[in-house]
Amino acid sequence: MSRRRRTRGSVLIEFAFVAPLFFLLLAAIFDFSYVLFINLTMQHAVREGARAAAVQGNYSAALTKMQDQSMGLWSTLSPSVTVTVVNGSGGVSSLPANTVGSSSDIIVLTVNCTSTLMTGLIAAFFPGGTYNFNVSATIRNE
Repeated sequence: MSRRRRTRGSVLIEFAFVAPLFFLLLAAIFDFSYVLFINLTMQHAVREGARAAAVQGNYSAALTKMQDQSMGLWSTLSPSVTVTVVNGSGGVSSLPANTVGSSSDIIVLTVNCTSTLMTGLIAAFFPGGTYNFNVSATIRNE
């Protein structure tokens, strides 16, 4: 019985040593899962936007499609969009307003996003506490 009294509470002390590492790992899993979700969702939105631009032939259709497919993240992230159109000879086309080139041109739609990380523990490892990423899609105009 005396041996049992000496080890009483040792589990609590061991947990106190391990708990901060456990919670840091848990926060990292949440943050990286969120970042991966945002990245994949925006990649899907850009792919759908590029397809809409190629089929419908205008930039506003692409922008609307990307906003619709972003699952509400578009307004949260405030992304910047870049459209590059490469003509058949390899040069960048000069485009009339609200168009994305002519038939058989290549459309490159790029979106730059900045996401704030959820937990301060993990945000300390990123410059400014934010995760910056670019997603893009390339498609031939129809």
